[in-house]
Amino acid sequence: MARQPQGRQAKQQARQDAYYELEAKAKGGPQRMGVLELEAAAAARLGNTLVELKNVSLRAPGGGPQILRNFSYTFQPGERLGIVGPNGVGKSTFLKVITGALPVDSGTVVRGETVKIGVYEQMHEWAHPQQRVVDYVSQLAAEAREREEERVAAGGRASSADSWNARSLMERFQFTSGRQATPICELSGGERRRLQLMTVLAQQPNFIAFDEPTNDLDLDSIESLEAMLKTYQGIFIVVGHDRAFMEQCTRLLVFEGDGLLRSFSGTYSELRAEQARLAAPPAAAAASAAVSAPVVQDKEARRRASNAAKKLPRVEEDVERCEAELAALDEQLVLAGADAGRAAALAATRGGLQSKLDALMEEYERLMIAASE
Repeated sequence: MARQPQGRQAKQQARQDAYYELEAKAKGGPQRMGVLELEAAAAARLGNTLVELKNVSLRAPGGGPQILRNFSYTFQPGERLGIVGPNGVGKSTFLKVITGALPVDSGTVVRGETVKIGVYEQMHEWAHPQQRVVDYVSQLAAEAREREEERVAAGGRASSADSWNARSLMERFQFTSGRQATPICELSGGERRRLQLMTVLAQQPNFIAFDEPTNDLDLDSIESLEAMLKTYQGIFIVVGHDRAFMEQCTRLLVFEGDGLLRSFSGTYSELRAEQARLAAPPAAAAASAAVSAPVVQDKEARRRASNAAKKLPRVEEDVERCEAELAALDEQLVLAGADAGRAAALAATRGGLQSKLDALMEEYERLMIAASE
């Protein structure tokens, strides 16, 4: 529902009705799992020095494109920062720079001594993939309790009594008794993502970096994560294509190519509105142009605009077709219920289809801008 190409004034009513019908099934169906309940992690205290990037430059390996060029930024307490831009521009690489997983070509990245970073990445490598969920979570809970005792002893706020109880953790993260003895390598994509989220929160970070956090997560888990972040006391930074989730961010860094990033103070929907305004010339300017001397346009520019306008209807049809296929897959996922094998296969198909839709949306927006030039 959060997706809509710029050129459309409204969604088809049938698509809206289908969405609400699916949402009702997902929230009220007899096979629905328990809602993932998360409390805001009792984040470690932040000191005066947070994270600061000073004149940072970075080029992709092997002489690739420039990702950062003399970029400087200082994080503020409670910051909710979103990173946006086309696929392949270096958003995930930028996260690695911030978290210290990747060195820079020049410049400095300063991280305060009290900053504790948790990373929720797209492709997580498990150290012991054959380990059972129950054994992994028991170890995770024990480590979390030790960290909490140290933090409380230093004057920090304590979590609720059962926050780091292994059984409670597994129940809250939707690992039923039948799945608790399952090796990590045999979990579905959504289960591995929930386990990864549990791992990040158990570290009690005061700075969380999310890379495509909603991939493979079910609707309940996404809503629970959004609710948790509203009360989270630390800093978080998000790279993602889920427009509804990106609304959590109050400031955006927009990749504009050739290593340039623009800071935008506002939400993702406000950024989209600004981009739409810039893509369409003001009516007053258009009227003025109509009565003034004809503007001589470059033939190549006119040709590109004409070609873009011709391609727009076809791309919009592809977008709607892809959205319809995604809606059908979502309904099949709801009906799959506890059939983990079928659900995993459907989720894998859906992931590929979602990537295709993301690419189509970017193509649609590119053609919209080209057609209006």
